[in-house]
Amino acid sequence: SWARRRGGLLGIIARHGLQDRVAIINGVAASALEIDPSLAPNFAVIGFVLHEILGQEGREGVIRFLQGLVGRFPQLNLIVIEVDGRLHDTRSMSDALGQAYYNPYSTLHPFTLQRLESPVFWERLFSDAGLDMLARLTTDPEVDSTGLELGYLLRKAA
Repeated sequence: SWARRRGGLLGIIARHGLQDRVAIINGVAASALEIDPSLAPNFAVIGFVLHEILGQEGREGVIRFLQGLVGRFPQLNLIVIEVDGRLHDTRSMSDALGQAYYNPYSTLHPFTLQRLESPVFWERLFSDAGLDMLARLTTDPEVDSTGLELGYLLRKAA
């Protein structure tokens, strides 16, 4: 792949002299709560993870996870990426991307104990977890014509 040929992400970081400023940590969601606090991360990307925690540990499990992150790192900018649970929307699901990707994606989730939810659900949960929503975006229609992918920028409420 391109990343392997170019030395991967760590190679890119090294080429730009950022090894003392950038740490890449890859692990299960719960491991984020065990990160060395001296790292003091500026941001974390939690992509397609909260709906898994929701399905396995419920709403309170997601709130505990989020509060644990911002409790440990109060200045953290948290980027959350999720999928809008409106997979019953005929327009989105009959779109080419809906048929090729989101139809099988939505079929799989009940079997893997994952719970897709609406933006309203997530935004209430973020508020209940003590987070301020600084931004909410979706993908460019040129990338995802369904508009089902959601991105949030969150911070611990003041």
